[in-house]
Amino acid sequence: AADAEPFGDLVFAHAAAGGHGFRADLALQALIGTLAAKVAVVVGTFPKLSETFIIGDIIGLINHGHDVDICAFSKPQGEEKIHQDIIDYELLKRTHYVRSYAKKRQTVLYCCWLILKGLWRNPKAIIRCLSFRKYTLGETIDNLYKLEMFLNKRYEIVHCHFGTTAVEFLFL
Repeated sequence: AADAEPFGDLVFAHAAAGGHGFRADLALQALIGTLAAKVAVVVGTFPKLSETFIIGDIIGLINHGHDVDICAFSKPQGEEKIHQDIIDYELLKRTHYVRSYAKKRQTVLYCCWLILKGLWRNPKAIIRCLSFRKYTLGETIDNLYKLEMFLNKRYEIVHCHFGTTAVEFLFL
């Protein structure tokens, strides 16, 4: 329960700020003091030219000594221009994109691999992910693909930008 309190406070602080101009780095400093944390920032599309506040939040976290990874559902389509900060901070090296489905046979094999890997590394997440009473087969496959990043590394804080992105990870 103690582990959940900072995450809950962060979500509350983000909602209270209306999601605009909110400085995740300052909230994290207040919540976890000066300790460096492993943070996953989950976004829909990255890097998106119009969402400079997300880049600012990520850079703020890095500047305060936090280990930050970015999980994105997709790359922007048709945007060739990127912010200089993305290059300077090598943010694309920290970015993990949710895999897209391959052919049917490859998807089944890959999901089996993720389940076995997940049972070893994070059995609770796999069990929640495989709740067939709650999710259809397609949603379960989506959840397994989203879960992949969280099987490779443990995070103290998962910060989802935008409510629709957070809803995608409720199964965790």
